[in-house]
Amino acid sequence: MPQRSLVRRLISIPTVTLLAALTWVLLPVAVLADLLTAPRRMPATRLTFMAWGYAIYEVIGVVRSFGLWIRFGGRVTTAAAQRRHHQLQRWWAARIVGVAERTVGLRFDGPRPALPDGPLIVLTRHSSMGDAILPAYLIGVRADRPIRYVLKRELLADPCLDIVGNRLPNHFIDRTDTDDHQLIALHDLAADAGHDALVIFPEGTFALPEKRARAIHHLERHDPERAERARELRHTLLPRPSGTLALLEAAPDADVLVLAHTGLEGAAYARGVWRSVPLRSPVKVRPELHERASLPQDRKDLVDWLDRTWAEIDDWIEVQHGHEPPSAPESG
Repeated sequence: MPQRSLVRRLISIPTVTLLAALTWVLLPVAVLADLLTAPRRMPATRLTFMAWGYAIYEVIGVVRSFGLWIRFGGRVTTAAAQRRHHQLQRWWAARIVGVAERTVGLRFDGPRPALPDGPLIVLTRHSSMGDAILPAYLIGVRADRPIRYVLKRELLADPCLDIVGNRLPNHFIDRTDTDDHQLIALHDLAADAGHDALVIFPEGTFALPEKRARAIHHLERHDPERAERARELRHTLLPRPSGTLALLEAAPDADVLVLAHTGLEGAAYARGVWRSVPLRSPVKVRPELHERASLPQDRKDLVDWLDRTWAEIDDWIEVQHGHEPPSAPESG
């Protein structure tokens, strides 16, 4: 194991173990605070119980991953070991979602995605830390489909994502590395995906006002036409196309599932989490499958299609929030 990974896990595993114990110490304080300030919502109590459930399943997941390492003698890349690790990933995702259902009222509203039998690329909206688990639950748990993730390297602070995620074919983006190196890694990830679903978050980060301003400023200097498109979005960021294009080029037969959702925006920042608990409405999900033959072949046309798709997601979110999107100008 590389030294950096060892040091990271020597910190993250004791941290979640301590969190599991610390929540019981904090619980009476959370209950008292809620009774005094928010007795109808009880946000501190709900979040404390959620933190406890998350920490417990993290610890169990780490123990089970160690058991799999022992069982397969450290040979975790064999087909049998990969199947068991995918099962562990689905178990973990189902338990984390179950905890969120019982504590903060997480619910999903929308059709189950219709998945093809062949290769699949999943383009997912990214509104908060909470939605990183959404494809794992909707596609991995409900549809029993193996998933390959493209995730930020910062998520390796989660010990289960770190250990199991690095044994399975995923890629954790190192934003300090060169773009070419990252794109080669994404190409390799998709080239032999087979039946697995490839999940990527094209926006790259949350659509917070300061991040939107930085993204538009960058586009103004490098691509004024796309900067104008970015200004028209209200709830999303214009996709960063390079990662999506790398997956599409490496898996030329893969269909594309666009996974839009709304309802988790409050989890993008700590104050928003506190105010939104318990969730008053279900998370609305809109899966839309695009057959590969229907997509453009040219790179520029693919970028244009991606931008239009995200504009449609933005309009759909506007409607879900009770507003009508602006009408398109009449031609002629």
